[in-house]
Amino acid sequence: MPRQMMEGRFILAKYTDDTCQVKTHYIHFVELEGSAWSDLLFFRDHLNQNQQARAEYAAIKQHAAEKYNHIEQYTDAKESFVKKIFSQR
Repeated sequence: MPRQMMEGRFILAKYTDDTCQVKTHYIHFVELEGSAWSDLLFFRDHLNQNQQARAEYAAIKQHAAEKYNHIEQYTDAKESFVKKIFSQR
């Protein structure tokens, strides 16, 4: 599994082959009760409780998936939305 990097996280990704074009699994490891842990749970809970935010995030992800072929570009496309949600803490 190739390793992806994000601050405060260790991420493993499994792909269908060695070209790393089609991802099948994505696992985040974070420090229990650390800042990344809290951020991810807040984001999850916000989306679970807010249908409009959930739909907006789904549309952003779909658009990014169709437009970009690389994980960094895909992640960057979602960043402003994610930061907007984090700012509501």
